[in-house]
Amino acid sequence: MGFELIKEPEGTPGSKYRPMMRAAVKNGLQLTEMVREMRRSEEKGLNLQNVSLPEAIQESLLLLEAKFTTKNVRAQVDIPNVVVIAEPCALINSVFNNVLTNAVKFSHPNSLVEISASSHDDSVCICFRDHGVGMNPSVLQHLFDIGRSHTQTGTAGERGTGFGMPVMRRFVEQFGGKVEVVSRCQESDPENHGTEFRIWLRLAPQPNL
Repeated sequence: MGFELIKEPEGTPGSKYRPMMRAAVKNGLQLTEMVREMRRSEEKGLNLQNVSLPEAIQESLLLLEAKFTTKNVRAQVDIPNVVVIAEPCALINSVFNNVLTNAVKFSHPNSLVEISASSHDDSVCICFRDHGVGMNPSVLQHLFDIGRSHTQTGTAGERGTGFGMPVMRRFVEQFGGKVEVVSRCQESDPENHGTEFRIWLRLAPQPNL
């Protein structure tokens, strides 16, 4: 059924879903190989490539469109046209999708998630900022500890495994980057609550002209 919809001509009832389904099929087919790559990465490393940052962000948003729409959360994107060094399937599915899923999960309906980036020498800092309930210090302290996973119910009752953040950081570090997170709980800071993830990635070298 999915492949039939992808092939439908423009103007047919299913054609408007074609980009979303194409992205889902493409990424779904790559997930099994990504798991294999993750198991091999400790010995041989990932197959790092040059990846367009705006295209990767756009593909992640396309995959998560239903989550944003259901909660009426809007994404505000300001990403420069830069190329980073990463493994594309892991970057989209395990890094960006995890961070954005959390942002929507802990956001209030009808709110905003801001996605921006800025270059610093040979790196780029990608910021994901939500205005949701935030995380308390005990959750934040062990956010990346896979041995002490914490789950926190979202604002609409969403639940998760608690392992997405450790996996996300593991991939970023294998890309040669790092992750920073700042969060303020709604209870302790009712005027300026929310969470900001800062993902640092290496910029691909510019070709010699």
